Amino acid sequence: MSKFLVTSGCSFSTVFNHTHDLVQGGTWPHVLRLLTSKYQWSPIALGVEGQGNGLIARKLIQSLHDLLYQKNVSPKDIFVGVMWSGTNRIEKYVDNRWEIIFQGSPQYNAYHKFIGSKIGDAIITMEHILQVQWFLERHGIKYFMTTYTDQVLPTNCVKNLDVNYLYKQINFDNFLPINGMYEWCRDHGTITFPVIDDIHPGFKQHREFTEKVILPFCYKNGLLEL
Repeated sequence: MSKFLVTSGCSFSTVFNHTHDLVQGGTWPHVLRLLTSKYQWSPIALGVEGQGNGLIARKLIQSLHDLLYQKNVSPKDIFVGVMWSGTNRIEKYVDNRWEIIFQGSPQYNAYHKFIGSKIGDAIITMEHILQVQWFLERHGIKYFMTTYTDQVLPTNCVKNLDVNYLYKQINFDNFLPINGMYEWCRDHGTITFPVIDDIHPGFKQHREFTEKVILPFCYKNGLLEL
């Protein structure tokens, strides 16, 4: 029976080609798969550039539901990694598909002018996090979560009463012990960003992050075996 590595996120988690090796490049889902090759993962990489937490959650749950109930895969044969993204990113469902509304587009600007707010965005993001958390824990699927930057769970929003009760329900035992991948690479990594004034880590940073943060956390907490 195949074992499945299911990952989701934004551009920090996008995998363009599963055939790359550890020299040619890739993001953390790709590196994680290769560094734990003994599991012979069948990878399901759901990261897409620009997508927000709504799509990260929905696509992940839909894929897991398919594995569990359509393909009859055992929960013990599934491992999940989620990197949550910007709280102000939105999407809409049109013509039987999801459409990502990018920052700077008229729809995006109109939404955040008349509807969106930092507190509202934080509430929606935490609801998505809890939706995924509850699905995974209900089915006994091993997982870890993290964020692409520390802006996903901003301190000033967490103090709000309408946010705080949601925040307190998040199982941070399954979160990597960092503020965000960008901040870790900036403050603790040994490799510089490939493009000045761009928060996107390069491949060598993804490999260092996987080796020094993801894998030690997973081994320490019994999510993966050495």
